[in-house]
Amino acid sequence: STPASSWAPSRAMTSSSSSSSEDKKQGKKKEKKKKDKKKEKKGGKKAAKEDKKNDKRAKAAEEWQCDRVEASRLLGQLLTLDAGIAEELAPLFESIDAGDVVRLDGLQDKQAKKKLRHLLQALKL
Repeated sequence: STPASSWAPSRAMTSSSSSSSEDKKQGKKKEKKKKDKKKEKKGGKKAAKEDKKNDKRAKAAEEWQCDRVEASRLLGQLLTLDAGIAEELAPLFESIDAGDVVRLDGLQDKQAKKKLRHLLQALKL
């Protein structure tokens, strides 16, 4: 055997190594396409979920129709009863917003208690 032919690459070896690298590239492209499809599908599901949530909020807002005129009147009357009542009402409404149950039994002022009860009824709470 001649030294030149022993170290020269054969055609079969070169084509197999180049097809092997092409196979790797094809595999990477397929993986990238799968990931892209998965992301796109996930993004679509996320958008659909957000749309559903917004529709639910809008429907709840439509169904919740309070008596605004009555609520405004009662709130005005409550605020004129006592100058410091606004500071007392703030934590009460924060608790209501948080979803906590609020009891009016602890109020000393019967008139304020009655107005607040009627206000909550006007707000349909």
